[in-house]
Amino acid sequence: MDNTEQLEEEIGAAGDENVSTTAEGKKRFAQNTASSITFFAYTAVTSLLMVPYLIGRLGVANYGMITLANQFISITQVITVVIVGTVTRFVMLHAAKGDNETAKRYFSTQYTAIVYLVAILLPAAGAISYFAPSLVKIPPGQKLNTQLLFFFCYVAFVPSLFISPLQVGQYIKQRFDVRNLLEMTNQAFRYDTWILLFAVMSPALWQVGIGYVAGASAALIGTWISLVKLTPQLKPKFGIFDKRKFYEMTQMGGWVSVNQVGSMLYLSVDALVINRLMGPASVGKYGTLLGLLAMLRVMSGLMSGMMMPLTISYFARNDIPGLIRNSAKAVKFMSLGMAVPLGLTCGLVIPFITWWLGPEFASLWPVAWLLLAPQVWNSSMEPLFAINNAANKVAIPGVAAVVGGLIKLILAIVLVKYTRMGLVGVALANLIAFGLKNIVFTPIYAAHILNSSSMPFYKATIPSILVFAVTAGGAWWVTQILDISTFVRIVGTGLVLLLFFGLLVYRFAMNDEDRRFLDQVAPWKKKGSAAKQI
Repeated sequence: MDNTEQLEEEIGAAGDENVSTTAEGKKRFAQNTASSITFFAYTAVTSLLMVPYLIGRLGVANYGMITLANQFISITQVITVVIVGTVTRFVMLHAAKGDNETAKRYFSTQYTAIVYLVAILLPAAGAISYFAPSLVKIPPGQKLNTQLLFFFCYVAFVPSLFISPLQVGQYIKQRFDVRNLLEMTNQAFRYDTWILLFAVMSPALWQVGIGYVAGASAALIGTWISLVKLTPQLKPKFGIFDKRKFYEMTQMGGWVSVNQVGSMLYLSVDALVINRLMGPASVGKYGTLLGLLAMLRVMSGLMSGMMMPLTISYFARNDIPGLIRNSAKAVKFMSLGMAVPLGLTCGLVIPFITWWLGPEFASLWPVAWLLLAPQVWNSSMEPLFAINNAANKVAIPGVAAVVGGLIKLILAIVLVKYTRMGLVGVALANLIAFGLKNIVFTPIYAAHILNSSSMPFYKATIPSILVFAVTAGGAWWVTQILDISTFVRIVGTGLVLLLFFGLLVYRFAMNDEDRRFLDQVAPWKKKGSAAKQI
């Protein structure tokens, strides 16, 4: 078997009616990649427009309350992940083996459990929302608005409990283009609702919550339709509940929830620490950069999520060498894919923030660097998380995530309370904790599961380190010699540099096998030519 045939196998899957064939896998890879880029561009543009839109109409302190409400939702996920966090793994594993009846029984059991979970969650959400103004610092005169915002954000959280498991059909069929379209639909409904309500009445925080409900509801309807269309044989039925299968999933889900506690400490305590120690206005400022970080994490999550079906397929076939090879390739492509946009963002950060939010926010550039730059390496290791799930080895990563999250929480409190670093201290704590988790622990533990060396994973990130440094340095140098203070100049400069450094990556950071892989899955590849290679 030559390299071309080997690469073709790696983007195909397990070969039954539920999983794409080699030819379809190649087509889906190109289609999914193109849709992910489109989704990222859409998210970037709409976020750049909506953040200053909200701040301009609600004020930076009220914008901070939106950030805080979303952080509370993330904390709630620690509880719900026990029920919803593992069903995809079990359904996909059995579907990959062709056992649709067992997969459907797992799915229906989890679906029934979620319905009962919602009945418990909503009253609890009402109580949390009512007491929210007593738990956090709020802007003057915003008590009722804060309560309503929190409650509507929790109502919007309910559809997401169903959306996550219902996306299993998209994973099995590798239709991430459908998922991206539904995510864009979610955002479109959310933003349109905000614009409409702000236009017909005085802007208020509760209207933001209504927008979240509208977007999540539209996404839920679309996700259900996609499940029925893509995998009708897996359509869950309410009322079917297998206690043994529920116990099996929640046993794994218990450890996943431990990992979620760590994720909450990593991702959701920043706003709480800043709110309690610095006030809601500081949360609003930090929240603007968290939005950028979240946008990049969405992109990296989409890219790493595309690897899950392949990882489970390799694991189900017990093809460990193929899994190692595929995972290392995913790490390399992920890190290179993030290196150039992150390098440009960091290099152009001062003129970008000044144009985007105003000169009073330009002093946030060190915070932006500390939050965004490490994502080159942090995001590159995300494909390895699928190995933990496929092997059902989630206990130790959960404990490690909690320990790392506690380190971050303690560091953030100490640096804010006992130094003059302020927001920089929170971002620095974030950098240290994420580095310990993703750069040190994750690749070593993934290699341990596979009984192999972690060096292939680390070697795969070396080109991205150089690419990021050169890109960020080049972009910063351009800001020193050119005036790029306007939107047109920022975008024009960014596009030119993106093309230039992208070509350098293709020519010098990739080997012949990498370029051959990209050539095979390119969306502009002629069907006839591709067919000849299969």
